Order: sequence, then C-alpha cells, then structure tokens
Amino acid sequence: MRVLLLTPSLFVVLGVVMVLPSVMATGKCRPPFVTILLRYCLHVGISHPLDGPGTAVTWEQARQKCKSLGSDLAYIKDTNVLQAVSEYLDATFVPETKAGYIYWVGGRGHGTSWSWVNGEPLSTTSHLWTPTRPDPAQTTTHYTILVPADQAHGRRTLYDYSATSVGPAYLCGLS
Repeated sequence: MRVLLLTPSLFVVLGVVMVLPSVMATGKCRPPFVTILLRYCLHVGISHPLDGPGTAVTWEQARQKCKSLGSDLAYIKDTNVLQAVSEYLDATFVPETKAGYIYWVGGRGHGTSWSWVNGEPLSTTSHLWTPTRPDPAQTTTHYTILVPADQAHGRRTLYDYSATSVGPAYLCGLS
C-alpha cells in the first residue's frame, strides 16, 4: 500500500484523499486547544469569569465563539470522554468547578430526536444524560449543557436548556 503525505493532516491512500483529525495528524492540538485522551482537541471558553467582567452566553453565542476559533461546540461521544473532560475541568478550572460552572456543548434537539453539531445522533437513553432528561414531551428545540452531577465526585452529565438560557462557559472541540 502506498501512502502519500500531503500535509500533516491530509494524505492519500490508494488514490483516495483522506483527512485526519488534527490531533491524530500531529499527536497534539493547536493552541488554544488541549489534547484529551490522546485524540480529542478541547478548548474551554469562559465567557463569565468568577473574578472579572463578562457576560454569560446562549448556546448559539457559544457556538459562534467556537466557530471563530475554527471549531465547533464539542460533542461527547461516550462516558469515557465525559469522564476525561470532567477530570480536566476539575484539575484545570478549580474555582469554576467549586462554583458549579456549567458548560455548553454541541447537542441539540427536542423530544426524542437529538443530534450533535457534527450530525451524529445523540441517544436520549445514553448514560451521558442527567436522569429523567431530556424531556421526551419537549416540542421546541433545546440545547445540551454539561452540569455537575454532584460536588463530591466532579462528575458531569448532559442537561437540556432552552434557546434563551445562558451559561458562563462552553467547550469547543476540533474533530
């Protein structure tokens, strides 16, 4: 098999051009992103800091901030990624963790129809969700936010918020 490397993230295998996620191509993420689980690039945006001025943002505003970095809101594939993200937030954003900060992530939907911003389905029966969420009777679009499950363990779960809700922080991801 002949592999032709065009750039660190673009290569050709058997005549097919393939694109690698940025972290797979280089082994690390470009600033301001950090590497999580050796394969995910994550940036934590704090729009309303504990110690200074700022404004909490809606999901759409958070998404625009991620897009300005050439990314999108992060999507959480499984409980392993959720745990790694939670551990990173706990270790790096200690005051925000203690304050119970919530973080916008890239899921949206209503009722039992949910998906991530990359188009992948988001199961409403997944263990990523806070128990009893999302509400299957919702008829308007809601958006995902990571909320602390409890202060003792630093664990987080997905919760669904309305379009007009605001949060102090958001997670951007590169895929």
